[in-house]
Amino acid sequence: MSSLGCVLFAVVALSRAAGLESGAVIPSGALDGRGPLAAHAVTSEPVGIGHVFGGEEPDLFVATGRHGRNKGLFVYPWAGRGPHGEPVFGVRKAVGYPFDAEYPPSGHIVEMAGGAIHGLWLHDNRMGHTVWDRSAMRFEERERIRLRGLPRGARSVAALVNPDGTVELLLEVGDGVRYRAEGPSWRSPDYDPYDGRGIWRGELPYVG
Repeated sequence: MSSLGCVLFAVVALSRAAGLESGAVIPSGALDGRGPLAAHAVTSEPVGIGHVFGGEEPDLFVATGRHGRNKGLFVYPWAGRGPHGEPVFGVRKAVGYPFDAEYPPSGHIVEMAGGAIHGLWLHDNRMGHTVWDRSAMRFEERERIRLRGLPRGARSVAALVNPDGTVELLLEVGDGVRYRAEGPSWRSPDYDPYDGRGIWRGELPYVG
């Protein structure tokens, strides 16, 4: 490419970026306007599906964590499939939940055969059982079940719906081994998690 071509390319790039606003959402540059699913957070986790808006296929629930601009629970309405069969979702809508926190605890959302949508959430070594309220666009708590017999607190939960309508719970429990190496805070510039050979000084915990 000639030097003139480089200059023209730079001018075009600058003109496209001129309309951007600091801290605002950057629109997709694809011809069809579609882009990757992003909830404007450093971490966003799909936590379940359910028919909320009456589409042909279920809508997607996504939770965001402590890092990022938008914290909370959202639902993305089903919008169809792309040219390669990939699922396409519309603009997200905020979802309410009964926990006093900026973002929901670890959980899993399932839809039963009759259409009822349930949310199960880990909260202070208890399982919070919530049910979807379609008119209010939120999960309402029904009960909290104390988790007994676990060697340590559960980190995450998944629910499997059986053909007879019962539900099996899968709880992720760590082995209690400390992950980070001993020393100052991991945010400190003096914290060095690797030894002179470049090998991790901490432990490798397992979950089951």
